[in-house]
Amino acid sequence: MLLYQQAFGQAFELGIDVPECFKDRSYKNDVCPCFVYPSTDGRTWVLWIDYEESQERELVGCSRYTLECHVHSEHPCRVLETDSPERIADLLSTIVG
Repeated sequence: MLLYQQAFGQAFELGIDVPECFKDRSYKNDVCPCFVYPSTDGRTWVLWIDYEESQERELVGCSRYTLECHVHSEHPCRVLETDSPERIADLLSTIVG
């Protein structure tokens, strides 16, 4: 069983195919599953995937998909927040090539 399934249940649906280079770093005390990709240029990409139904999300008003960029372990910059699986999938494919 994958980490995110251990932490959030086997029925949790990601809604997208997360690129293999993004490693599952989900933890039971997080509000949702987390995937991390440390790129070779010093940036670390962090993808958060929240519950599909907004009423199940712990943080009110947040989008389902949030992509952050950390540069040399500095404070994160939010690159995209969206409920659209197509938008996040398109951006991820651009990042990983």
